[in-house]
Amino acid sequence: MKFKFMNARAVAISLALMIIDAGPSQAATIALSTGSSCTYSSISTSSNGDIAVTCASVDTPPTEKPVCTPTATANPVVSGSPTTLNANCTPGPILTYAWNTVPPGSNSISTASSVIVNPTVATTYSVTAHNAAGDSIIAGQVTVTISEAPPPPPPPTGLLTKAEWNRQFSLLNNIPYSTKTAVLSTYEYFKTIYLANPPAYKLPGGTLQTQ
Repeated sequence: MKFKFMNARAVAISLALMIIDAGPSQAATIALSTGSSCTYSSISTSSNGDIAVTCASVDTPPTEKPVCTPTATANPVVSGSPTTLNANCTPGPILTYAWNTVPPGSNSISTASSVIVNPTVATTYSVTAHNAAGDSIIAGQVTVTISEAPPPPPPPTGLLTKAEWNRQFSLLNNIPYSTKTAVLSTYEYFKTIYLANPPAYKLPGGTLQTQ
């Protein structure tokens, strides 16, 4: 796509174009007097002063103000846990963003398209955006709620080896125990004396491994 400008000086002023050692093979962006932007691949000047700009593409600025529909990647969250808020604003390109907590203006938290938050209570977040047509008329909102923390896991009982079962049994019942004693014979001995008089002995709380 080519644009031909008949007045080189007027073009230079209206485009506010500054070219320093830019060869025809270089690509860059200029702002056209129509308000659009042109990604150009070459600029040439004729003998009578006319300027020709070869545009690879022309981006027309949006005519509508942006509308934002923010979302949270995790919602609800456990108190203090992170979640990412995404603005999701159109039409673009979006030039600036503004995140706040609700009520509006109570706490400005970010000017990026996404932001990580760690709410400790249910919190509503609002976002507005700005494009070439202006600012969002209505702020988009998303509320992140808090879920109850999962219950703590039950205390581990563990699987006891015969050696550990023997050690605990001897400690609980004040029976001398030697680590040099064969594991199997000691376990069988303790099991025998327990079965002979169960009420007289205390058993370890873990589960004995079968292997």
